[in-house]
Amino acid sequence: MVVRCDSLTRLTEAGRSQAVQYGLRRAVDLRADDEKIPGERWPQGVQMVSNPILPGSPQDPLWPEFGAIFDAAPDPEHGLRDVYLAFLERWRGEFAAAVAATAEPVPGCVAVHCNAGRDRAGLVSALLLDAIGAERADIANDFALTPPIDGHPGLSAWVIDHVLEELDRTWGGSRGYLAAAGVDPATLDATPLAAA
Repeated sequence: MVVRCDSLTRLTEAGRSQAVQYGLRRAVDLRADDEKIPGERWPQGVQMVSNPILPGSPQDPLWPEFGAIFDAAPDPEHGLRDVYLAFLERWRGEFAAAVAATAEPVPGCVAVHCNAGRDRAGLVSALLLDAIGAERADIANDFALTPPIDGHPGLSAWVIDHVLEELDRTWGGSRGYLAAAGVDPATLDATPLAAA
């Protein structure tokens, strides 16, 4: 099982214990170094895989570039779609590595998380689900379950659906995008999720 979430470091001691009881055995952390807090605590016995995908905190010097992409769009949902596509183009290797680390079978649950659990973690989850053959409507509806962040309203399923459609057009789909970035198709075929 794969769980998409915000930063696991926000868990209380009771939450960390419950995560392990739930079966959490690996966490793929997509946060940049400037998003991490010294002394962060993780669930005990969970393998941590650091796979940063930029930009990180609001102070990251890359944000103005992506802010301009967002602002050039006619509305927030088109803006977010365009930013996601720019992320996927800029950090193909990083997204591919995150998907591979998430898809690799482990004896338990894998969590993939960034800071808020929507953008980077949402894209990794969508890529993985699409690459193993999940229904597009299910992928989009899962993304739309993301709660509002920092007072901004939640997003519709349209955003991630259009991102995946663009990958269809430019890469022949998520599998083509991931393969071009270095993911062995056998990694996706071997994941238990593909048979679920």
